[in-house]
Amino acid sequence: MVGQLFTASILFASALAGSHEFKFYCESGACDESTCSGITDITEFTTCYHDKATSDGITFLTVDTYKGKTSEELCANKDPINGGDLFTISPKIPSTWTANNITLVVDGTPDATAKADCMGTLSFMTYTLVEGVKEDAFKTAVCTDKKVPDAKVATGVKWQALYADKNTNSFTFLFPHVGNYVTIQGEAAKCTDITYSSLSMQFSDSNVMSGSGVGATVLAGVTIALGLAALL
Repeated sequence: MVGQLFTASILFASALAGSHEFKFYCESGACDESTCSGITDITEFTTCYHDKATSDGITFLTVDTYKGKTSEELCANKDPINGGDLFTISPKIPSTWTANNITLVVDGTPDATAKADCMGTLSFMTYTLVEGVKEDAFKTAVCTDKKVPDAKVATGVKWQALYADKNTNSFTFLFPHVGNYVTIQGEAAKCTDITYSSLSMQFSDSNVMSGSGVGATVLAGVTIALGLAALL
């Protein structure tokens, strides 16, 4: 049986913009609600519950549902993002976290077919800075030049959506690691009148793959259910 430990929106406030609904799941009766609850830095917090799980021999699942404005992200875009623009997200989360879902909140009420055509062209990439490269070099590429970064600046990996609901602008992924940045870009010709000013993302972190027993099995089911939830 899995028990929800607590929900708190303040834990990630110092690390990320926007609002965050945070949930922590573990084997029933195995979690202490006060553990790590006073930490507001996500890196320190992640280290804390990983250490706690290791010392206590428990399996866990943490979930963060983030909602934010495009103006709060890396390039601080003042205007709405056109679907064909290169838009960059800077999650600032530890490498153990993975992505479950991205949903774009499209502005206005555009033609349904035009919107679906644009959403169908969106490409998602995650980038990790090359060792020794500073963020300024990456920002120059994606924010100033509005181009994908050179391989000497950052290495990129394409995300393939497990499921894409073009009508709700929701894209579900099979838990890829996030890296330092995530970019979104569609085909300019098919996204002429499609813009968005906000978005939501769901991230998760878990040790279920290394866990064992009933608790780990149930938590693995919860993890998979998160990925499937966007399909409904």
